[in-house]
Amino acid sequence: MINVDWNAFISSLGGTAVGGAAVGALFMVFVKHRLKLAKERFKAELSALGAERQTRFTYLHQTQTQVIAKLYEKIVSIHQALSLIDTYRKRKPEEQIPQELQAVIQKHLRIARTNIFQLMEFINVNKLYFPATLVDALHAIELLTLQRMMWMEEEITAENATKIEAELSKLDTAFEPALREIETLFRNLLGSS
Repeated sequence: MINVDWNAFISSLGGTAVGGAAVGALFMVFVKHRLKLAKERFKAELSALGAERQTRFTYLHQTQTQVIAKLYEKIVSIHQALSLIDTYRKRKPEEQIPQELQAVIQKHLRIARTNIFQLMEFINVNKLYFPATLVDALHAIELLTLQRMMWMEEEITAENATKIEAELSKLDTAFEPALREIETLFRNLLGSS
C-alpha cells in the first residue's frame, strides 16, 4: 500500500491554488490593460473619423452656401435686366420708342439672354446643392425661358413691343418664387431663420 502524506498533499494543493490565483490575477491585469489600450485606440480612431466628417460637412456647407449665393446673384442679375427692360417699355403705347432706347433695350435683352443661358448651365452643374423645391422653381424658370427664347432674338419694334412686354412680364414674375426660396434657404444655411 502506498503511504500518502496528507499534510504534504494539502500544503502542495494550497501552494498550487495560491500560485494559480496569482497567475490568474496577473492574467486579469494583463487582459484589462490590453482592453484599456484597445479602447483608447478605438476612441482615438472614432474621434479622428468624427473630425474628418465634421470637416467634410463644414466644407460641403460652405460650398453649398457659396453656390446658393452665386445662384442668387445670377438670378438677380437677370431679374434686374428684365425689370429694366420692362421699365423702359412702360411708356405710353402711342409713343414711338426712340432708336437709342431700342438699343438700350436690345442690350439688356442680350445681357438677360446670356445670363439666362449661364444660369441654366449653372443650375444643371450644381443641382445637387439645391433642395427639390428650389430645383422645381428653377426648372419653371428654365422652361419658361426656353419657351420665350424666340422673342428674345427679335428686334423690338412698335408692332411687337406689346408682345415682348407681356413675355417679359411673365418671365420676370417666374423669378419671384425662386428668389424667395433662395432667400429662405440661404437664411437657413446661415442659421438665422
